[in-house]
Amino acid sequence: MRSRGGDVSLGEDELGVEGALRIFAEEIGLSFHTVRAYRWVAARWPADRRQEGVSFEVHRILASAPDAFERIKDPPVNERTGRRQWSGDAANWVTGWATATPVTVQEKVESIRGLTVDETVAVQGACELLQRLEVAMRDRQALTAFLALHFMPGGRVQVGDSPGRAVSPGETRLGADEFAQ
Repeated sequence: MRSRGGDVSLGEDELGVEGALRIFAEEIGLSFHTVRAYRWVAARWPADRRQEGVSFEVHRILASAPDAFERIKDPPVNERTGRRQWSGDAANWVTGWATATPVTVQEKVESIRGLTVDETVAVQGACELLQRLEVAMRDRQALTAFLALHFMPGGRVQVGDSPGRAVSPGETRLGADEFAQ
């Protein structure tokens, strides 16, 4: 290790912080990146500001929040237990990060969007969802807009039966029987 004070350049036998962390990590059987992350979190949370009973994970997530010291004192209500307590998902949620377990409709939709980046997965998923007739037909206007946008470029789609209305050229009418196949 480097002696205290003086020249910032390292001598031949002296280690910098990174070198010391690498040696320490190897000695305790952890990766350098894990030890570096622990050091970063510890530096952000002085001992007198850490919350007893709150996990390291929550401290890590909240470490970059501008109001972390105040925020950690006010845990959100756990939906299942009704008690105010921190979890990794709760910390992610209050900081605006993606949660491991989506709760809100928007979080669930974002999760699905992330899973369907691969076109093959997206097609298979869309087909599976459209097989659920009761879901597909629940909001005909939204479904019609979706189908027109994604499957009938330049054309129009009508979902379900609309008595007295003819389908004009360039349109496609999809009734309940097409979804049941």
